[in-house]
Amino acid sequence: MVQYDDYVFTLSNLLKDESCRFCLRLFLKQEHSAELIDFLTACSKLHRYLKRLDFYSYENDAGGGSAATTTTTTSSHYHSSGLQKKIKKQLQLISRQFLKDGSPSELTRLIPATRSNVCHLIDQWILVHLTPANTTPHTANNVNLYDQMRGLVGDIKSAFRPMIQSIETELTCHVLPRFLRSHTWMQFVQKTGHSMVKRVGRHKKAIEMSYTDSDFLEHVVDDRDMEFQLSLMEDSFDWKLVGWSNNNRRIMAFQSSKVLDYLPDVSWVQNASACKFSGVLNYPFEMCEYYMFHSKYMQRFDDNVVGQRTVAYYSHEQLKAMHPNKNVSQCRSCAVVIYDVKFPFPLIGPRVYCVAISGYYNKAANEAYLFYKPCHHSSLDNINLNKVCFLRDIQLYVLKKIDEQKTLYYQIHIFNSGSTTGNKLSSLVISRRAKQLSSNIHNFLKSQEHLPIPEPDLDDGAMRSYLDHKNYVKSLEENMD
Repeated sequence: MVQYDDYVFTLSNLLKDESCRFCLRLFLKQEHSAELIDFLTACSKLHRYLKRLDFYSYENDAGGGSAATTTTTTSSHYHSSGLQKKIKKQLQLISRQFLKDGSPSELTRLIPATRSNVCHLIDQWILVHLTPANTTPHTANNVNLYDQMRGLVGDIKSAFRPMIQSIETELTCHVLPRFLRSHTWMQFVQKTGHSMVKRVGRHKKAIEMSYTDSDFLEHVVDDRDMEFQLSLMEDSFDWKLVGWSNNNRRIMAFQSSKVLDYLPDVSWVQNASACKFSGVLNYPFEMCEYYMFHSKYMQRFDDNVVGQRTVAYYSHEQLKAMHPNKNVSQCRSCAVVIYDVKFPFPLIGPRVYCVAISGYYNKAANEAYLFYKPCHHSSLDNINLNKVCFLRDIQLYVLKKIDEQKTLYYQIHIFNSGSTTGNKLSSLVISRRAKQLSSNIHNFLKSQEHLPIPEPDLDDGAMRSYLDHKNYVKSLEENMD
């Protein structure tokens, strides 16, 4: 048996390798979902044609239409007209095979309105831009024609991007974890050997994070903290799939023991549990962003949280002044929030935990992050430890926009319950929590679905920190325009 536990396999790397792509398609065929890979393959071929057409349009534009570039322009037109025929044929194939109602490999996972809209756009593109009468240039109109072609390339990419992202997210979130643990993949690895693993996989870098207990007293989430938490999102074999449900609002649960080895010098981690939850929420990104990034709504999603309060807030400038030796990304602020928690039996008795929270927004990827790092606040100094337990919980929340009606959700915990006996969460408890999260999130968002999204509450530390960075990113974009 080939030992490949030290390698991480991503969807993009698997799709680039022909033999791995074939193996993944075989697995999906067993699940009656081979059309997912077939659609991405067809889109990849279309993308190659578009890239070449864009190049020839740019080449003609760079020539400026001078006499010295007549031969280049003629050559560019010869090649681009052939590419236009290929693009037309590929668009027709995608529409006929995957998008139209009742098509042989209909992508039912995509919103019907989205599929219908793209089919309509394809018909328009073919009629206006990709028919012979409209693709034969006249000398005076060369520049206009190639401007239209470059505009067409951008329009096609913009229309297809949300669909491709939706399918890739479905594969990454729900298919890849099961595929990499399937008999199909295991047999493939045994047959192809270690050379394939080294070629396609990425060796996990040793995560050397020199954290100590003192790092979890400070009111700051720096760039090192972000890097560490983001590394935990990768679907490596450190994470064992312990539960998932096959329904429209499923959230999968993972557990790991190896992750705890990354923090050997933190005393409370030794009796901690590491778990990860991920799933697709059938609600718009803006709605999930509002309700799931406000601390005050935590009680609606998590049955264990009974209260919360923001006790401190630090702007980016204050963080830099307080921690001059730490790297904190531009315009990232930090809130200190205390949560009151009550667990079911056997973890009886009230608990409290204090965290520094920092938000981050990635506009290019339509992703939103909240980073939670345990800390201490002076308001907890007088708590009677005979009555209340302190728990510790490193958390990462991630929301990613898939399309207008779907949002990818990630939640990661390195969690110590505060019990003197060091109770760790069993796989059964983690699996149950996944079902509880799935039900609570769906029920609450469903109740708010037809209501207007309120204005953000700036007294809520988590949301305020997130908006600080999001507004900063938006202002940068406006200044560039």
